[in-house]
Amino acid sequence: MIEIEKKKKIHFVGIGGIGMSGVAFLLMELGCKISGSDLKDNGLIAKLRSKGAKIFIGHRDSNLEGDVDLVVYTSCIREDNPEMIKARKLNIQIAHRQTMLATLIQEKKGVAITGAHGKGTTTTFTGLCLLEAGLDPTIFVGTEVINFGGNAKVGKGEFFVMETDESDGSFVELQPYYAVLTNIDKEHLEHYKDMGNLISANRKFVDNIKKGGCLFCLYGDKNIQKALKDYRNRYKTFGFSSDSDLYAKDVEVQGITTTFKCLSLGKEIDKFKLMLPGSHNVLNALGAISVALEIGISPSIIKTALSNYKGAARRFEVKGDFGGILVIEDYAHHPTEIKATLEVCKHWHRGKVISIFQPHRFSRTQLLADEFGSAFDMADELILTDIYSAHEDPIKGVSTKLIFDKVKQKGKNEVCLIAKDEIVDYIGSRVNKGDIVLILGAGDIGDISVKIAQRLKEREIKAKLKL
Repeated sequence: MIEIEKKKKIHFVGIGGIGMSGVAFLLMELGCKISGSDLKDNGLIAKLRSKGAKIFIGHRDSNLEGDVDLVVYTSCIREDNPEMIKARKLNIQIAHRQTMLATLIQEKKGVAITGAHGKGTTTTFTGLCLLEAGLDPTIFVGTEVINFGGNAKVGKGEFFVMETDESDGSFVELQPYYAVLTNIDKEHLEHYKDMGNLISANRKFVDNIKKGGCLFCLYGDKNIQKALKDYRNRYKTFGFSSDSDLYAKDVEVQGITTTFKCLSLGKEIDKFKLMLPGSHNVLNALGAISVALEIGISPSIIKTALSNYKGAARRFEVKGDFGGILVIEDYAHHPTEIKATLEVCKHWHRGKVISIFQPHRFSRTQLLADEFGSAFDMADELILTDIYSAHEDPIKGVSTKLIFDKVKQKGKNEVCLIAKDEIVDYIGSRVNKGDIVLILGAGDIGDISVKIAQRLKEREIKAKLKL
């Protein structure tokens, strides 16, 4: 663990990422002086600058000043990064981002939330419940949440609610008091190599839950069942089955809201309303409700907290309704997530669903190509663009055409492959009133959602002027 009180000046290599910026913000609030670097400027960097952080664009050894006490890096930073080389040369202590989070959570009663899908929303819902209960938690989440004013919040209370990144295996460093395991799916196999290693890592994570704490996990998930084989510590389940410790029924989706009844042992606890659509978000809410009830928060407070959700960046984020054309951006980048998001759109809306997808990582594209092939069945039209590398080196023979070919093999003809900078013009000529334009991906495809919204807004204004 890091003695943070002795580290007054901390430098972040790759500070502009959603996770690194959140850790930097937490440490600034704790009184640390922060500097950092990244390849490109963005809104998160701008926020850190406004708080007093000194940030450089580009990686150079001159960015790292000699009086720095600690250098923090993330897994996408390579060993030959000039700032990392200089840190080692100067014998400056170096720590992974997850080590910093493990240190921070150690000083609180930690609630660590992990899983292949839904962990960000579950973390947000959990944080909202504790806030509404007046517990003033510290919160760290992998997206910008309107209610929190960003992706991190420092509280004075005893709880630390944290979204936990399992992608590189470093989450096994954490020792939370409570943990939520939303699911285990075929993901991040570029690191784990096979499902056995992924399941073992999740077992190590839950084994680290502190004595007296509790695990909350999805009922019926076969991979979770494998991870919990011979598990003797306390855990509770949630899901749609009445065999779960906490379960939902009578789920109704209306527009962008979802209502459901929550029960335990056949007894209704309350009826809840989410300001997000989809049964997958009901599962996310059940994970948060499980934690809140365990802590002792009343159902009425939980109900208010969930209904007060104001939205988060790239989590079914409605960019606007422009002349009857709805533009939505979502972070979905795994086949399971894509299917769930498309299902919501298709069952909700009357017009066509035109989906734009930017694959994330060469390795994921290669490993899940078959699954991507059937993920877009509910899209009326599909636009694919080039892979966002996320700092990976290209893999020979792996490109978006791999997904394109798989989709075509499944019988979908309304699919095309277009360069990212040509998408806005292409969409402008094809979209009509009643349609949904759904932008999917975890890379920089969000830039396109803003441009499409602007183009459609201009088109709407011109149409009104002609009347």
